[in-house]
Amino acid sequence: MILANPRSFAVAVTLALGGTVAGSAAVSLAAPAATSTTVTRSTFQTTNVRTSPATSSVLVGKMPVGTTVTGTLSNGWVKISTPSKYAGKYVKDSVLAKTTATAPPAKKPSLPAPTGTPAWVGYAKTYLYNSAGTQLTTIPVNTKVTGKIAGTKLFKITGGPYNGKYLRNIDLLWTDPLRSGPTALGTNKAPVGITVTRYVITNRDPIAVRSAATTHSKLVAYIPKGTALKGKYVSDDWFRITSGAHTGRYVSSALIYATNTMSAYNGVAKKNDMCALPSWTQTNWAPTQPRFLACPAAKSFVEMNAAFRAQYGYDIKIGEAYRDLTTQQKYAGFLGYPRAARPGTSNHGMGVAIDLETRSSSAMSGTPYRSGFGGPYDTWITAHGKEYGWDRPAYLDRNGSNPESWHYNFIG
Repeated sequence: MILANPRSFAVAVTLALGGTVAGSAAVSLAAPAATSTTVTRSTFQTTNVRTSPATSSVLVGKMPVGTTVTGTLSNGWVKISTPSKYAGKYVKDSVLAKTTATAPPAKKPSLPAPTGTPAWVGYAKTYLYNSAGTQLTTIPVNTKVTGKIAGTKLFKITGGPYNGKYLRNIDLLWTDPLRSGPTALGTNKAPVGITVTRYVITNRDPIAVRSAATTHSKLVAYIPKGTALKGKYVSDDWFRITSGAHTGRYVSSALIYATNTMSAYNGVAKKNDMCALPSWTQTNWAPTQPRFLACPAAKSFVEMNAAFRAQYGYDIKIGEAYRDLTTQQKYAGFLGYPRAARPGTSNHGMGVAIDLETRSSSAMSGTPYRSGFGGPYDTWITAHGKEYGWDRPAYLDRNGSNPESWHYNFIG
């Protein structure tokens, strides 16, 4: 992405975060007194805290992403009540996500029934175990087994040549890998040209607002999850905003839904909203599993891969993309939070996140791996990903709170 005036953009971002710009007069955004309102907000980026409601006041701290803030709103500033550490201090309301509406708890689906459950071996080099937990021999990928869940981490096989042996839940799929993918008919989109209200639905990451209906257009702003947008679908892939601060701008249709309730859509995608990725995305450790993404994200990924391949001579391999609720429950049970997102809250469940390959192969000699920090994927996508609508949030970066070099979100 090329910005016409990089300094102007940097100044705008700095001021929006409640900061001041070197070489410029301090800017005060204080306004005449107004009626105060009690509010609850949350941070969707690292956010400045100040001693008084003005950007020229002293910066006393920074709140991390995901902080819940309560306080009184007046003249565009929130006087903080909690967190108690910053009680009596101020933060700009424009850089906080609105959380006045409370969504119902995320769905918590159970793992498959405890007896007679069919499952499929999902990955190459998957091992069998005995009752003592000793690793035995491998079992071929795509092998169908029947058995029962043994706790949150193990599956006991109850029939066939592997009777009495155990597999790890994390190595299994609960649907046939050769026929997997969303099955619910229909779409979550409205017909083109009809004015509707839609809400930004993501885990916690803001999405991109574009100057035109393409990821190659200027990224003019970010808007947080929960934001209500009034506008019209102009295609299957893009939504034009027709009211408010971003009138005439565009967001991806993959990131907006009819209600502000992520759990209503997460992991239960509509078939017409998802597209299968090409077979060249498959890894050597899961060579037959089709990967799915929300269609706008899938199209952008294929285009991004073509540019990557032109430079490096090989394709970007995807370990995982869309996940259904049961798969996310499997990861949550095996890995725990925050290593795995709570079921019903993952961007994977919306078809707008990818995990790139993380295992070595003969084509990946040396270190770092292609998806490691400093490797080809990380280097190239960090530099060019936003031109195709892909980005990795700061908390997953090398110095973030939960580093994942392999993970990227579609932001539009």
